[in-house]
Amino acid sequence: MQDAQLVALKRGLEGSVVSSKLYGTLVAGRPVAAAAAKNSEIALVVAEHDFGIRIQADNPAAPAAPTDAVLRIPKADSEALDRRGRHAFERRHYRPEATSTYENGLAAAVQESRAG
Repeated sequence: MQDAQLVALKRGLEGSVVSSKLYGTLVAGRPVAAAAAKNSEIALVVAEHDFGIRIQADNPAAPAAPTDAVLRIPKADSEALDRRGRHAFERRHYRPEATSTYENGLAAAVQESRAG
């Protein structure tokens, strides 16, 4: 298995913050071992684009768990995880795409406020 990035988020912070490590890892096209709650942005993005694994954030054995799980991933699967991570970045977080999504959302909100 190639390198994977551990991206952790303390339980209770989901919905409030996202680790910037996630975006750097996406840019690098590396798999993510997400130590985060199931409903966190980190876990949701990893699951949606299937480029890593999620482990229980408050598990005392958590630092060893992603290492063990990541080491068991065959190299061909690891390379596919790399590609999916980079694709997720390009599709969702690349500046022109993110700006367009933000602009469309803002325009929809303005239109909705004028109609209502």
